[in-house]
Amino acid sequence: MKMKMQMRQRYLWMAFFFVGIIFLFHGAGIAQTKPKAVYGTGQATFVVATGSPGALGLLKALADPFCKANDCRLVWYKKGSGASLAFMKAGKCDVIMVHAPAAEKKAVAEGWATHRTIIGANQFFIVGPKSDPAGIRKATSAKEAYAMIARAKAKFFSRGDNSGTNKRELKIWKLAGITPSGSWYIITHDFMGPTLLRADREKGYFMTDNSTYYVKKTKIKHLVPLFKGDPILINVYHALMPNPKKYPKRNTKLARKFIDFVASPEGQKIIKAFGEKRYGRPLYQDAAVALKLEEKLEGKSESEKISGKIVIFHAGSLTLPLYKMEKAFEKAHPGVDIVREAAGSRTCARKIVDLKRPCDIMISADDSVIDKFLIPDYADFNIRFASNQMVLCYTDKSRHHETINADNWYKILLDKKVVWGQSDPNADPCGYRALMVMQLAEKYYGIKGLYRSLLANRPMKNIRPKSVELVVLLQTGDMDYAWEYRSVAVQHKLKFVELPTKINLGSTDYNDFYKHAVVEISGNKPGTKIKKVCKAITYGATLLKKAPNRPAAIAFLSYLLDPEGGVRILKAMGQPPIVPAWVTSKAMKEKVPSAFRERVVVRK
Repeated sequence: MKMKMQMRQRYLWMAFFFVGIIFLFHGAGIAQTKPKAVYGTGQATFVVATGSPGALGLLKALADPFCKANDCRLVWYKKGSGASLAFMKAGKCDVIMVHAPAAEKKAVAEGWATHRTIIGANQFFIVGPKSDPAGIRKATSAKEAYAMIARAKAKFFSRGDNSGTNKRELKIWKLAGITPSGSWYIITHDFMGPTLLRADREKGYFMTDNSTYYVKKTKIKHLVPLFKGDPILINVYHALMPNPKKYPKRNTKLARKFIDFVASPEGQKIIKAFGEKRYGRPLYQDAAVALKLEEKLEGKSESEKISGKIVIFHAGSLTLPLYKMEKAFEKAHPGVDIVREAAGSRTCARKIVDLKRPCDIMISADDSVIDKFLIPDYADFNIRFASNQMVLCYTDKSRHHETINADNWYKILLDKKVVWGQSDPNADPCGYRALMVMQLAEKYYGIKGLYRSLLANRPMKNIRPKSVELVVLLQTGDMDYAWEYRSVAVQHKLKFVELPTKINLGSTDYNDFYKHAVVEISGNKPGTKIKKVCKAITYGATLLKKAPNRPAAIAFLSYLLDPEGGVRILKAMGQPPIVPAWVTSKAMKEKVPSAFRERVVVRK
């Protein structure tokens, strides 16, 4: 019995021993990594942690002359930026070469990293299958490209390793307002090269640096660069070393010497030329170029420094969409204060022309108002960016609300007991468009004299300066029916009669029919009259030549035309955006600011 107990204890101790050995080796596999390479044969040794610069051979190209001149050895550990920073913080290395600006600055601020030095740059490409199932070739920004991929649920590969590339990728998703998840979003937990090649095998999208793409190009069969050039895709590298006071055992003297060498003319010459002989092009840009790119990446250029007031005069029908845009834009740009003034479009123009009121942007519910009042003296271009249609609004309090429809609406407006109104045609495009709809109705329904009969049953007191003022009268029951834009009806949750397309002014396909309606309204100068020929509803926007805050105004107009910004808000609020927006000539397009020129096409 005693022998059995001894045997059992022996076996138990052996089991504990082997389990301990397994955990020991498993833990070592996680906590410790072997160096990827050693360069030089000298006595002094220093450790460098980096990812792509080592994998692509740049580190060796720098190490060879440095180690020879300083009789030392460089030990390279292959790690992405996040892991390199953690490695140095743990006291495991002497130099890191990384591209994670926010994390680098935090390390310096916390006091454990120092001597942060810009050393070079490359850029990111968003690559994908040649067929481009998500259509990102048409994207105008990286965040738009990501949003298109997410909407299409197209296969996208993420390193998911807290590397500089992964940090930038996640930043772009955040800017796009998307948290990627699902079977289409594949996390590899691997380095740049292997992830790029896997994305190629499985024909998915991936954000790679251009250096890795060119090195691996001969092995890539299916992927091509589909989007590049957005400032957020600029990829700047810095070298850092540990603070000698916190890490006295590290070789910080040799570390500083190496960083200074990399930043010197000799080191920069190596970086600037690296890859040109083998791949036909340099794989990196030097620190001088990188510094300029960094300023652009961090928004230090004058065109991107926006703050102060943006004054916008706009059509009343855009009040709610522009309110939403205002809040979103101010949140993204805390130093900006958008000041909006809603009025009839013609009134907005007169504030600028007659009253000489300072203004940055004017947005009209009738694009021709900008052409007639502001171009060329006050503005250079007129971007058509949205459409609409006319509807007849009512509520449950309205007389005959139970029976009104697209076939009998004019009969109900002829009822002497029915109170209906419209906005002022001399001040608001919605006002003269209401008149145009009723003129077209006479022709469409074949009822001679209908237009005059309808106007005879609308007292002048029922004409208001802005169409949106009629909404309150409807909601209080003081008015039965009012002519409004469909978007206004949707935004205010009003009931409305959907009119036939041939008379609702909502389609350019019917411009030949619409032009039969002609309304006389006040001219540009007091006491004059002009004839307004009907056409489909088109909204226009412009930047004033003397805009007091031109940089911020340009940024807002860019946001207005952004598919993930203003365009999305317009769609959500019942206002059909025109995508792409358009101008009437090549000469006019040339005058559109470069920040959003590519979102605009030329149409007659």
